[in-house]
Amino acid sequence: MNNKKLLVFALLFSVATSLFAQKDPYKRAKNHLKERQYVEAVVAIDEAISDEKLKEKDDTWLMRGYIYDSLSFIPNGDSLVSDPLTTALQSYNKVIGMKKGSASDANKQLDIMYAKFMNKGVAAYQASDMSTATRFFERSALVKPSDTVALSYALTTAGAADKIDSKKVEGFCDRLIALNYTQPMVYLWKIRLASDEENFEKAIKVVADARKVHPTNKDILLSSINVFARANKLPEAIKDLEEAVKLDPTNPILYVNLGLLYEQTGSTDKALPNYSKALELQPNNYDAIYSVGAFHYNQGVKVKKIVDGMTLQEYEKKGKEVEEQTKVHFKAALPYFEKAANLKKDDMQVLGGLKSMYMILGEPDKAAKIQELLDKL
Repeated sequence: MNNKKLLVFALLFSVATSLFAQKDPYKRAKNHLKERQYVEAVVAIDEAISDEKLKEKDDTWLMRGYIYDSLSFIPNGDSLVSDPLTTALQSYNKVIGMKKGSASDANKQLDIMYAKFMNKGVAAYQASDMSTATRFFERSALVKPSDTVALSYALTTAGAADKIDSKKVEGFCDRLIALNYTQPMVYLWKIRLASDEENFEKAIKVVADARKVHPTNKDILLSSINVFARANKLPEAIKDLEEAVKLDPTNPILYVNLGLLYEQTGSTDKALPNYSKALELQPNNYDAIYSVGAFHYNQGVKVKKIVDGMTLQEYEKKGKEVEEQTKVHFKAALPYFEKAANLKKDDMQVLGGLKSMYMILGEPDKAAKIQELLDKL
């Protein structure tokens, strides 16, 4: 008889416990999470944090963090609830702020979330899925707002995407600078974005900020040159380019570009020595070869325009003499254009110049061969 009473009591206790669990939204939420019934878990935990007693318990908020944390990782989590990641972070930070026994668990969970998002970001990056990688690195940065590693990774992958989201990239840059992360990459991106928008005033300001932090960085210096050149501030571009030459005196391209800028500003006497220096450093450098040839060719064209503008009386008086000066310049240009044409056989500008010079220098057969090449292009 006693055994029967005990059995009945056990059954009644079991039913009572079950009923109590159903009434306790915290326990219901915990059970639903265990069964991966996320929607039901959300309903239960939202009920729990509305309860006057349960909302004062750190375990309640920790459970809320667990639930929304789980939702932030499943593929359809964002469709089940709005922005589960933010809610999870708010819940964990609430626990930490309560300074009770579950604070260490909340901190541990934040570390786990950060690592999970970082790992997913790295996996997506290795699979060349830059958009997905950026999304996960950005989430890692949300978990730890003061962390610069995740943000710098997000900047790298966002910048490598097929379609670059300029606002997102600049946002990453600004957040990194605010965290005192001042690597050259951050400034280079800001300079590029401003230049792409042709907002040269903004680009120049970023250049100035970047040069203060990295006064001898070559990439930033080259970006500065590009910005000033595009903004038509050629004296400033020349000044920076001269500095770049000092930092990298064996780079032929720097000398070529310096020569071009000197030509554009009318300092032709400084242009040719820079082109020649580039050729000295790299005899087969196409840009240097072409630039020397173009320098002499342009001088010849200038003289030819003088002849073309002469009256008959002026031509009879000194036309022949001036024409000879034209030929001197074209003869100086000819070997460089011929070499350039051998290096790059489809450059129509070089071939067109060669044809004109051959005609003026009295070599029509060579001019005809050049025309044949032009006809095939």
